[in-house]
Amino acid sequence: MMDGTGFDRRTLAPATNPAPLPTGTEVVVIGGGLLGMIAAHRLLAKGHAVVILEQRALVGGIWSMYANSTSQVNSSEGGYCLKEFLPESSPRKHAHNRDHSTAAEVLRDLAELGQSLKDVIHTQVQVAQVLGSQGDYQVICMQHGATTPSMKVIKCEGVVLAINDRVGLPRSLSVPGMDQFHGVMADGTSDLLKGTDWTGKRVVVFGMGAFAV
Repeated sequence: MMDGTGFDRRTLAPATNPAPLPTGTEVVVIGGGLLGMIAAHRLLAKGHAVVILEQRALVGGIWSMYANSTSQVNSSEGGYCLKEFLPESSPRKHAHNRDHSTAAEVLRDLAELGQSLKDVIHTQVQVAQVLGSQGDYQVICMQHGATTPSMKVIKCEGVVLAINDRVGLPRSLSVPGMDQFHGVMADGTSDLLKGTDWTGKRVVVFGMGAFAV
C-alpha cells in the first residue's frame, strides 16, 4: 500500500535560472504553484512572454508546503491531473495515475512541469507591490538567493495573482488539557509524522480529510 508514496521535495527546486530578472515582459505570474505554472504554460503556448515569480526556493505551492505524500486525491478530476501540461519528452507524460493518486504522484508531475518552465521561473523573489492599471503595470519585488538581496521593478501588461490566499495556513488545534498530554502530538501535514513508530500506541486523529485518512 505504501509503494510509490515517498517523494523528495528537493526535486521541486528548478534548475537555477542564470538569467537576471527582466525589466519588462508581457505577463508576470506571481506564484509558482499549480495554478501559476499552468497559467504560465497556457500563456507561453499562445506566444506570450511570461515571467513566474516564486518567493520560495521550490515550486509546487501548497502541494510542496503541506501535502502529506501518503494522502490521496481524486486525480480523475481535471484539477489534479497535469499530464496534458507536461512536455512530450517528460517521463511523466504517459505515466499511470490511479483514480485516487497519492500526493506523491501529483508532486512528481509538478516537478516535471516546473522543470519544463525553468527558463521563465525565478525563485526566491518576493513581490512587495503591484502598481498601475489598464495594462500598464509595475511589479516591485525583492530578489533573494545567493546574491545580496536587491529591489527590482518589472514592467508588464498583465499580472496573474496565483497566490492561493484562500487556503491560508493550517489551523492549529487548541483544546483544554493539551499542556498536560505527554504523548506524541504533531500536525499531519508535510510528512511531519514520517518515521514515527506507532507500534503499540493508542492514537486519536482529529479531522476526517485526506491527511487524516
